[in-house]
Amino acid sequence: MGNCNGLPLSADGRLAFFSGPHYTEGMKSAGRKLALVLVLAVTTGHLAHAQDDFADGGLRVNLGLGGIGFGGIFPFDGNPARGEFVFSALEIGAEHSASRVGFTFSPFTYFIRVSGTASYGLQSLLNLHVYWNAVSHQGIFFGPFASGHYLFFANGLDPEKFTFTAGLRGGFRMEVGAINMNFISVETGFRTVDGSANWFVGGKIDLFPILLSGFNRPWFWVFRW
Repeated sequence: MGNCNGLPLSADGRLAFFSGPHYTEGMKSAGRKLALVLVLAVTTGHLAHAQDDFADGGLRVNLGLGGIGFGGIFPFDGNPARGEFVFSALEIGAEHSASRVGFTFSPFTYFIRVSGTASYGLQSLLNLHVYWNAVSHQGIFFGPFASGHYLFFANGLDPEKFTFTAGLRGGFRMEVGAINMNFISVETGFRTVDGSANWFVGGKIDLFPILLSGFNRPWFWVFRW
């Protein structure tokens, strides 16, 4: 191990703080704490105000019946980039109309991650997405988000695996009465995968709003019903 301006370096020239088992375990611990805080904050906030908000019409329902996503994962440590394909079965949640803060929850998300010629699949049973649409106009939305995936299952349940992402997201959605249905979105930001730090860029599409319209509307530019 060398040094650079007094900072310790690992054998491959990286700062020692960003490598080794202590860093990996630290990232895992931080990721689990962030995910727990995220769940508690959203649950507590919505339970505290749900009764008044529903009575005043202040909450909208988020609904999706099947999303298909894709993206790229770019590790900070110089390891090769990986591709990712995602399939979610059901997404349901709520959004506070005045603040445009909301969440969605999915009980099943399937991941296929590809690195070179190798690939593997796994599914997560706890999937939470929290967002604030700083911009929301005529079906166009944009703003910060955070999402977590936990309780992964491949060859058995693995409580050590988790994925946490935070960044910016934008896209288009249909608003039918009090129901929001996203059908195209893109996102980018910081992602931890089992404790490793990465940059992530991805997109997602849900065909349910298009099928619901019966292809009888110019859905590709009219997003608000």
